Amino acid sequence: MSNQHSYYLNKFRKQTDVTQSDIGFLMNRRDDIHICRCETGKRTPSIEMLLVYHLLFNAPIDSFLQIQKDDVIEDLIVRVGLLIHKLKQMEATPTVKSRMAFLTTVQARLTA
Repeated sequence: MSNQHSYYLNKFRKQTDVTQSDIGFLMNRRDDIHICRCETGKRTPSIEMLLVYHLLFNAPIDSFLQIQKDDVIEDLIVRVGLLIHKLKQMEATPTVKSRMAFLTTVQARLTA
């Protein structure tokens, strides 16, 4: 988890008087150590935790996910390119052509 993710978790909570213990209770956790670790960047928060922060603090969900999204896009662009290259080496059946056309469209959209 990046420091920017933990920054957002901590920022939204600290705008209120809600404590990490309060968050832990609301998430049905025995202690707040997990919350603390997520807010300090030592642990990756679960989807459930991100949704709790989103719902409690009316925090935009994309503020938590943007960095992960950027990383996924970068990796996906590379992997799509590798798969297109692999498909080009196969026999050009209608199915292979269809897959290549789809992947080429995805690649163009992701790199735009």
